[in-house]
Amino acid sequence: MVSGVLVVAPVEEVAQVGVFRVLAGKRAGFREEYLKLAVEKTLKAIGDNVVTIALYGSYGTKDYLPGISDVNLLIVSKKEPDLANIAGLSEELKSLGFAIPLILKKEFIDTSLDIFPLEYLKMMSQYQVLYGKDLFKDLVISKTHLRLQCEREAKSKYLVLRQAYLESFNNKKRLKLLLLASLKALSAILWGINYLMGNDRPEDTRALIGLVLGPLGIGLSPVSMVLDLREGKIRPNLNELRELYISYVGVFGELASALDKWEV
Repeated sequence: MVSGVLVVAPVEEVAQVGVFRVLAGKRAGFREEYLKLAVEKTLKAIGDNVVTIALYGSYGTKDYLPGISDVNLLIVSKKEPDLANIAGLSEELKSLGFAIPLILKKEFIDTSLDIFPLEYLKMMSQYQVLYGKDLFKDLVISKTHLRLQCEREAKSKYLVLRQAYLESFNNKKRLKLLLLASLKALSAILWGINYLMGNDRPEDTRALIGLVLGPLGIGLSPVSMVLDLREGKIRPNLNELRELYISYVGVFGELASALDKWEV
């Protein structure tokens, strides 16, 4: 969206939630020992400015697919680190297979919980502290702010996916990329709704869709099939992919309608 006008979205836009972008590293060949190296390199680059280094996202869960899933780091600092220093650090971490790290000042987190509740909730749902304080355990997410952002994200992804289909319905490769990329955004929205419902944390995305979509009366099949596509369990032809895409986009529309009526 540019100045309030919808434009056809690149694949990256359908994956993005809010402004916290995840830019991938090399992905293949990531090893557990790189976590310790990441801490060492971060401390060397910005030293006692570091408050927390945390791993977040699917790594270490059933959703993680080696060579496909990102390995995400959050680095929290006391004061704004020098861009020149963190640019070099970012390149070193990328070379190990990490996504470009998300580096935030502690004060920024404290003052943006009302703006980015969904992003922080998603981090809180799947994280591991590698160094320093556990900042997530005491974070309080406002359900009012969360519901609003979930609705906004569901409606925006519904619109951009529909627009993207009009451009890409004859391109099988692009349709597949759009479906797979948008799973990140859908997962974040579902985590938010799961929190609004007061449910326990599920062990993976398949469990999550059952907890959220079932009670809302939304069919699980489109999302389950996109997960199967991601895992290489199905290989639809172009017509089958079109049908899947259309039904999957409908899930975003149904979620948006449900969230619009939701009372917190």
